[in-house]
Amino acid sequence: MSNRFLQNAPRQGIAFRRDILAAIRNAHSVDIAVSYLQMSGWFMLRRDLERIPPAQVRILTTDQMNITQPAVLNAALRSGIQIRCYRGSRVYHPKVYLIHGVTKSKGIAILGSANISGSGLENGIEAGIQISDPVFFKRLTRWFDVLFRDPAAQEIDERFVEEYEKRWKRAARARVPLRRIAQIRGGPDVEPTPEDLDTLDDAFSTITLPVGTLGFDHAGNNIRNLSRLLNVMARYPKIGLKETSELHLLGFMRDGKLSPLGVKVKRCRTATAAAKLWCSWVKRTPDAVLDALNSRLRSFKRAAKRFWRLKPEVRNFFLREITNPDERETLQAIELCCNGSEVVESLLINDFRAMAPFMLSGAKLSEFITRAVADYLSNKGSRSWTSDDRRIVLTSWR
Repeated sequence: MSNRFLQNAPRQGIAFRRDILAAIRNAHSVDIAVSYLQMSGWFMLRRDLERIPPAQVRILTTDQMNITQPAVLNAALRSGIQIRCYRGSRVYHPKVYLIHGVTKSKGIAILGSANISGSGLENGIEAGIQISDPVFFKRLTRWFDVLFRDPAAQEIDERFVEEYEKRWKRAARARVPLRRIAQIRGGPDVEPTPEDLDTLDDAFSTITLPVGTLGFDHAGNNIRNLSRLLNVMARYPKIGLKETSELHLLGFMRDGKLSPLGVKVKRCRTATAAAKLWCSWVKRTPDAVLDALNSRLRSFKRAAKRFWRLKPEVRNFFLREITNPDERETLQAIELCCNGSEVVESLLINDFRAMAPFMLSGAKLSEFITRAVADYLSNKGSRSWTSDDRRIVLTSWR
């Protein structure tokens, strides 16, 4: 028997994440009881949990306080693991990880304060203990079995998530003002507050790659803006192979010739006229078709829809300042967040200003967010800010 104290000490490379993953990698089954699930924590554990047969992974969480993110529940359902929601009248607050080893005599229990979240598993001040006492482990296993089979532990399915998501969206939006209170309390600082991190965790919980941008730069360098599109279309069919390829990627060609959209755009004389036709085509085209043609078109469609649901002050700022280099960070933060969940629709322009520096640098952010930021900045997010394309495209979309 051995017990070991656990904590998060990032500078020393010590974290609940490390110890939980080390145990999971030798497991044949896992039982987890936690208060809530966030994408920041799920992203840390998912690959190793997926190595275990899904029927051998059981998670019991709750919808109390509406903190558990629907995106994580959907991800868990897709993986096939057993996941239930405690909906009883008692407050559900355990943080218990039971890792069953390769034989019945080998089991590790990790108990403490850590939920499946970025702060719980890595960044926050947490404390816990790792126990390998077989007698105690057996008692914990019985405790989990009883709780998992309790009538109050409802099996989660797609219908459950759909209904819960409505409540979560309202609650997540209501949490946004907390970051403003924290900002006022703490003063200006490029370091994110815990409230900032929770806001971004909720905002980015649904993000998928590739990250979309709000202009016309969705192919290659030959047709990266509306001006080049008009130039290429004016020269068609006397164009190069790369230009031909990019016309296909943008929907203007099909099967080696101009598509119906391309035929119409070839007659256009202004960027606005071309943008209106193209935006109308993107709107009408099913997502699956856009995905097969060019996944960045579907990402653009998603981001453009979200943009027009932002607060009016945010939309007006973006459209007014698009080419202003002094506002570039804030503009990029807005564009990036248009790929997120409905939570971003509650953010004010000062929220974007405050969060932009650490959002774009990735400072202290969860791994799944930094991955999205890297995709955005390394591809299209750092380009085409000196042209008016974003304004033309967005106004054409509406």
